[in-house]
Amino acid sequence: MINKDTHTRFWVTLMNEDFEQLSEAAKELNLSVSAYAGQIVAEHLHKGKSDKLIDSSSTKIAKSPAVLNKVVTTALAQKDYGDEFTIRGLFSDDDWLTMSRSEKAIAAKILASIERNSEELEIIGQRNKTSVYRKLERR
Repeated sequence: MINKDTHTRFWVTLMNEDFEQLSEAAKELNLSVSAYAGQIVAEHLHKGKSDKLIDSSSTKIAKSPAVLNKVVTTALAQKDYGDEFTIRGLFSDDDWLTMSRSEKAIAAKILASIERNSEELEIIGQRNKTSVYRKLERR
């Protein structure tokens, strides 16, 4: 749910070809077109003002949707069957503390999308308004 005190919705008109590219890129990251476009706009507005695009030699992760997707999927692959976790448990303490609220929300949306499209994850409850997941054995 969007917090109207901190977020604003707006409409954008794109050429069909541009929308198709945007849609494909979002799909590859398991994001909605809206979430992906919002992240792109935020990164563009903050470029050069923060650590959004960190050098790959840095110990911090770059926080683009593509990198967040890779971190989430890699961390999921390392989880054992039966493990219970929240989105927070897929990131190191240092990475989580340096992520913006928006980046955390994008990572959570990526995980939720993976759960919806996978038989290897299930939501087993909520903890402080955060979904708790369990990794299942492959069927």
